[in-house]
Amino acid sequence: MSDCKFCGIVKGTETASIIHQDDDCLAMMDLFPISPGHLLIIPTRHVERFDELTLKELDALSHLTHKLSAAVMLTQLKAKQRPDGYNILNNNDTVAQQHVPHLHIHIIPRYRRDLLKVGGHLLLHAPGLFIAKARRKRLDEQAQLIESSLAGL
Repeated sequence: MSDCKFCGIVKGTETASIIHQDDDCLAMMDLFPISPGHLLIIPTRHVERFDELTLKELDALSHLTHKLSAAVMLTQLKAKQRPDGYNILNNNDTVAQQHVPHLHIHIIPRYRRDLLKVGGHLLLHAPGLFIAKARRKRLDEQAQLIESSLAGL
């Protein structure tokens, strides 16, 4: 799809804070993070929904999601604090609050006592009301930290 922002990131015509890229998938920081370290994993081929993945793509996305969830737990993303847990989220189609029509899996790091902040962000995120765009420098720093943890797995 020519006007897909995520396809543009895969091709290198759009900017992103990339953590990992291979033939099948790409991982990057979310531009509107719900919490520090919020990242996205996408297939490199334009696919809108989870059920449209090939088995090879499913395997690659599952494997990378597994590795990145472990890397997130090892990475100090918030001031002197590693995440205490994480959410994995995938929305399919507009009725399910998918705002970019390219399959993407969210890994959202969670921190103790973040329920009110994260809950508020999620309530606004669902209808497409994004809080604030993160600064590229901070996203690039977080991407490098997660990539370093990923390399050690």
